[in-house]
Amino acid sequence: MQRGCLASGLSSPVKTKSSRPSLQDQVFKIEAAGSTLPDKTRPNQRNCKMLDWFTSRSRYRRKAEELYGAVVAAARQPALFSQGGIPDTPEGRFEAVALFLFLAVDRLQREGADGERMGQRLIEVFVTDMDDNLREMGVGDLSVPKKVQRATNAFYERALAYRAGLKAADSDELAAALTQFVYKGSPSARAGQLGHYVRNVAARLAQIPSVDASAGQLTFLPFHVTEAIT
Repeated sequence: MQRGCLASGLSSPVKTKSSRPSLQDQVFKIEAAGSTLPDKTRPNQRNCKMLDWFTSRSRYRRKAEELYGAVVAAARQPALFSQGGIPDTPEGRFEAVALFLFLAVDRLQREGADGERMGQRLIEVFVTDMDDNLREMGVGDLSVPKKVQRATNAFYERALAYRAGLKAADSDELAAALTQFVYKGSPSARAGQLGHYVRNVAARLAQIPSVDASAGQLTFLPFHVTEAIT
């Protein structure tokens, strides 16, 4: 009988003066007799699946962290603040991150289970980043979870509005959503320019092959207010 996936990492049992055989001795004796062990004692297929699950989750997490780095880099483009009019404040920088995070998650969700899994890991990395930033800003430990939850809810609220804006036939709905969240309700011609850029980024992301997108290999166009997709 083939031994479980963890068995190869076990060292040989050390002999002791105890007359009671070790669990590993029992395993080897039962295997030699051609018997099987109860699920609770033998390293079985379920253990293998659990190990595979942890390995897969760790792999997705690493890729999500790399993608989140790309999201943050895109959100920190100086031109977004100098030309796009996004306020260079903690709130404005959050809005920029939320916008690019939405673009990444929205693209990933088109790739079935793998893309959705990557999107979920990406949001988890975002939540961890929010937690770390709040603590670095001196927010008390008791207040951090509530503020992180508010930030997460704020992201989902924006994601719904931006998704609806991208699906709309004209550009007004997306510009209105950007005015509400990024520009805090202050009418600005830059909302339309930013909306045009967001549509360009979404269109370019859609051109990325599925195998690359589901692996989190997304790239973002640099910000130019006059750029148009061709």
